[in-house]
Amino acid sequence: MNLAKISLIASLVLLYSVSSFAQLSVRVTTPTYGDTFDECATIKLRANVTNNTGVNIRRVYFYNGPTTIIGNAKEAPFEIEWENATKGWYDITARARLDDRSEAISNPVLINIGNTEEGDLIRNGEFNCKKTPWTLSLSGEARATYSLDQDLVLSGESSGAISITNPSTANWHVTLFQKFPLYEGHTYVIYFLAYVDEPKPISFNFQENGDDWTVHHQEDITVTAEEIEYGPFEWFCPETDESTEFKFLLSSNTVPIWLDDVVIIDQDWEKPSTVHSKYSSSVSRFELPANYPNPFNLQTIIRFNLYQSEKINLDILNLRGEWVTTLINTVYPSGKHSVVWDGLNHMGREMNSGVYFYRLSTGDRIETRKMILVR
Repeated sequence: MNLAKISLIASLVLLYSVSSFAQLSVRVTTPTYGDTFDECATIKLRANVTNNTGVNIRRVYFYNGPTTIIGNAKEAPFEIEWENATKGWYDITARARLDDRSEAISNPVLINIGNTEEGDLIRNGEFNCKKTPWTLSLSGEARATYSLDQDLVLSGESSGAISITNPSTANWHVTLFQKFPLYEGHTYVIYFLAYVDEPKPISFNFQENGDDWTVHHQEDITVTAEEIEYGPFEWFCPETDESTEFKFLLSSNTVPIWLDDVVIIDQDWEKPSTVHSKYSSSVSRFELPANYPNPFNLQTIIRFNLYQSEKINLDILNLRGEWVTTLINTVYPSGKHSVVWDGLNHMGREMNSGVYFYRLSTGDRIETRKMILVR
């Protein structure tokens, strides 16, 4: 098939997608903005989809924030049960995807689980209900385990217990972390509880996930048996990085450690007064930051910032500039947004390893960036 035919097919697909988006919408109906829930509750998530495209709805996905999937429903009524919901502030969104891979995204609905303090943006800081979203990462020769301990409890119903049998050669070889986006000009204050039998040097930091793994800020302390309360540690953030992870670096020795009641207050956080969340907060310019991770294997997150509401296209191209798929072809509100590319083309087939481009275009601007897929 020559290039002219490929271009014609791509144009027809995009024209059809525009028509589909104009007739497809989705809205989160349960919960509603401002709802509060007990920690560890089971929460019903429900979405209403308006679909006049004539194309079948493949799935409706429910997200916590812009990229973390909670679950999905295949048929109406589009609802799921979110079990053991952990303490924190959550932006719940729904994404309706059709068989032709066109989709619509709802406005986010902000809810509060566990009577979380305003501005406390850590999730499951009490280590109750379940271990997530905390994740234990091991590198080098490190050997360690992470569990919930209901016997040695510093706060709430359980603590996060990390036992280390081989600390390896660097403090970061045993890391407990979770996602924590940072925003320029915000001041963050960190508190936590920790218990050890013997002195244990540890560090905690905010580190970029991908590219050059920039450490935006780090504190080095020694946890002792005589003290369990640590903080406040205050830090002013000079730049935005939504890929950041908050990490405890624990591999200084084999002394086990118990962590609990982790609190990170964003002193400049403003509770949204409408359904629009911080992911749609105002920005002053059109911007297409680097995707992360990059290179990537299964999926990558593409972020973009809009200073005004407008119709946008976000396309994936191969190294020859040929169209692979379209991720977005609809009107988006002003603010900060992100979308996931799963390495598939418009037919749902896996693409081969190689260099690809993602191109964001509006009525008067086009920005393109490079990314690398490694199978």
